[in-house]
Amino acid sequence: MKARKKNQYTVQYELDEESGWWAVSVREEPGCFTQGKTLTQCRERIREALSLSVDDAYEAELIDEIVVPKEIKSILLAVEKRQSELKEFQVETKKITAKAAVTLNKKFHCGMRDIGELMGLSHQRIAQLTKSFQD
Repeated sequence: MKARKKNQYTVQYELDEESGWWAVSVREEPGCFTQGKTLTQCRERIREALSLSVDDAYEAELIDEIVVPKEIKSILLAVEKRQSELKEFQVETKKITAKAAVTLNKKFHCGMRDIGELMGLSHQRIAQLTKSFQD
């Protein structure tokens, strides 16, 4: 077996559209390949296959390179875009909620429990939001 100084391997996972199985290979080790039905299964199997060629297969860092058809890639990009938009929306919602809670507390002298009930949140969450807004 070959020992490598660099403890890192690039693993390419390629989806077969017809079967739904993944074909997996290691770029740095020609001839090291396997297949599996799931990415998790493939990650286990590629370490086993790699261990036949190198000593550090189970300690090495595996860098995933996942190749999917263009249609899947465009679907994944759309999901990623929506998730990013959702994260931005959540940050903005948190700011607005905190500002509203502070206003209800300071200007209208509402207690945390009442504010929580009005906003559909726990009084503990309202306390957290008002604290973060004031920090």
